[in-house]
Amino acid sequence: MEGDSKLEISLLAIRLAIAAFLLVWVADKFVNPKHSQAVLGSFYAMKDVSPQIVLGLGIAQQLLVLYWPLRSDGNVPAPMAPCWRCIA
Repeated sequence: MEGDSKLEISLLAIRLAIAAFLLVWVADKFVNPKHSQAVLGSFYAMKDVSPQIVLGLGIAQQLLVLYWPLRSDGNVPAPMAPCWRCIA
């Protein structure tokens, strides 16, 4: 059982690190929406995206990034697998 607990804590640490890493892109959408507009225009052929749409995408992305690591059911893909019960 000790090994399972260490694994669960390690997976939690990985999920939180990935969430922190992805929050950089969320912050970029709020701080510099023109950069996100340029990325959408050059990589996804979405040339006429308004700053409001970019901010909406940022809000949606923020909700997903903050919600997925905290889920407690088993329907989350691998590095985001549930693990809050391991430290409770």
